[in-house]
Amino acid sequence: MARQRPMVQHTDFRAVLAARADVSLGAYGRRQRRRQMLVALGGLALIGGAFALYATLSPDFGSSRVTEYAVRVRCIVEICDYEAEVRISTQQSLPLTCPQCGQRSCRALSKCLNETCGELFFADSSKTHPRCPKCKGARVGSAASELVAP
Repeated sequence: MARQRPMVQHTDFRAVLAARADVSLGAYGRRQRRRQMLVALGGLALIGGAFALYATLSPDFGSSRVTEYAVRVRCIVEICDYEAEVRISTQQSLPLTCPQCGQRSCRALSKCLNETCGELFFADSSKTHPRCPKCKGARVGSAASELVAP
C-alpha cells in the first residue's frame, strides 16, 4: 500500500515566508526589503564615515602641492667636506646625492639642544631616542629645526 503524504496546514504564514527561496508578498515582503535596504545603507554610511575621518585626519589627503622642509645635511664621504642646509620635499628620501662628489651620501644631521653643547652629529637610525655623543644629553632635534620656513 502506498504511503500518503501528511497534509500540510500553514496557519503561521510568517514561518513559511521567512524561509529561504520563498517569495515574499505584500506588506511583509516590503518590510523585509526595507530592512535589507536600511542595513545596506547603514553599511555604506559606515564606510563613508571612515573615509571622511581618514580625509580629515590625513595631513596631505587630496593635496597636490608638495610640502618642503629644511634639513641640514653633511656628506659622509671622508674626502668630501660638503655640508649645507637644503630644502627637501616630503616625497624625497635620504640620503641625498652630494653635489660635490656625486655620490648618494648626504645624510641629515641632528643637533644637541642643550644650551652649553649645540653639537651637530649623525643620529643613529637604529635608536628610537638618540643621545648627543658629546654631552650624552637626550634633548636632540633636527639641525634645521630652528629655521623658519619662508
